[in-house]
Amino acid sequence: MGKKFDVAIMNPPYDRNLHLKILAAVIPHAEKTVNISPVRWLQDPFAPYSTRSDYSRFEESVSKKIETLDVIPAKDASRLFGASFTMNLGIYVCSDKGGYDYQHNDPLVTKIVEKTMESNWVPYSPKKFYQGLIPRKAFSMNVSPLGGSGSSGLDNIMCTTYESQCKTEPMTEKNAYDNQGGHFEFDTEDERRNFYNVYVHPFMKWHMRLWKYNEHNFGYKIPYFSDYTHPWDYKDFFAWFGLTEDEQARVMREIGVSETDESS
Repeated sequence: MGKKFDVAIMNPPYDRNLHLKILAAVIPHAEKTVNISPVRWLQDPFAPYSTRSDYSRFEESVSKKIETLDVIPAKDASRLFGASFTMNLGIYVCSDKGGYDYQHNDPLVTKIVEKTMESNWVPYSPKKFYQGLIPRKAFSMNVSPLGGSGSSGLDNIMCTTYESQCKTEPMTEKNAYDNQGGHFEFDTEDERRNFYNVYVHPFMKWHMRLWKYNEHNFGYKIPYFSDYTHPWDYKDFFAWFGLTEDEQARVMREIGVSETDESS
């Protein structure tokens, strides 16, 4: 290849995956590359399930070239750089040696990811209802693929109020194919309300915080629980995911809920 630079130091633009494209192009031309840019593409444990993810696209050219990675939490990055960051940043040191273990090896997270992949929002796109592939019911709700705006933070799935989510337009070919979110229908008003309440529950906010590093809610990351005929509580979530007592205790610690509030 010819002579390389000794060190390349980078702070590339953070526009989608442009920083990864630039990093992949620079690494072959330097003995060592030091880079600061978002790390959510490595932190998302769902990424290996998608061939379209940045994790898959840049595994050979970037991931396997990383020697070390120091993560700067979003709140610290915002304070340090005087800008608003909604994602964690990473200081990457890359070379042909590689060696950094970027695989996600948290058993609890792996269990939740695998269970979510078994039953998630993917089948419930508006176009499938329009095409007659899913039986229609009396009470409907559209959920936007974007969430996390406003004061609710990036762990929120339902980005608007219950009343706003329920204001679904009549199904037409145009809005069925233009809407990239989820469309759900229920037999009763109680089921629809229970559905909404499930996804604003503290457990589901904790669930989304495990891999929510930007504003997009992709259907394969959100579990579909099938039965919304009753309100869900912590015991229901624990049972559905098959969590052990130790795993339940960890979840409750991370949510920050005291034992007296567990029944809520």
